Amino acid sequence: MISAAPGFPGIDGPDGWVQSTKGPRIWIVPPDGGGRIVVAPLQGHSSAASLETFVEHVLDQERSQFPRLKQAPPVPVTSVQSWPGLVIDVAAFASATDAEPSEWRTYVVYGSPALFAVLFLQSKPDRFAVLRPVFLEVASRVTVPDSGDRPAPERYHASEAL
Repeated sequence: MISAAPGFPGIDGPDGWVQSTKGPRIWIVPPDGGGRIVVAPLQGHSSAASLETFVEHVLDQERSQFPRLKQAPPVPVTSVQSWPGLVIDVAAFASATDAEPSEWRTYVVYGSPALFAVLFLQSKPDRFAVLRPVFLEVASRVTVPDSGDRPAPERYHASEAL
């Protein structure tokens, strides 16, 4: 288990991948590059907030960075702690007219009654088919502290490009 600062979900990174802290996020990078797993601080929420609304907030941040996104429909998942979640694949285009994406991202978001946990894969297009299955395996084992724990004070922001 990779040790994480309080306010982060617990995550087992793949063997050989390197962990570092970049601002309010944890990056886990494969030895041969081409992408990274990004773990965001836990986000507190009101009981009225929905997982779908939170995902839209995350994707709105992406829309401010990329001129065009192509998003696959969300797929329901469940965490090892039985938290409901969603997996969303997103192709990000550097211009509105590009035929091919400049970057692929896969988001996994889990929700409890008090917290949201988000992690995502940022990948160069030529590495996505290799990195996505590894990321989904890692994401399936994420654990979250008791929901009485407080999330880190920094707000989540996924705007750094590869």
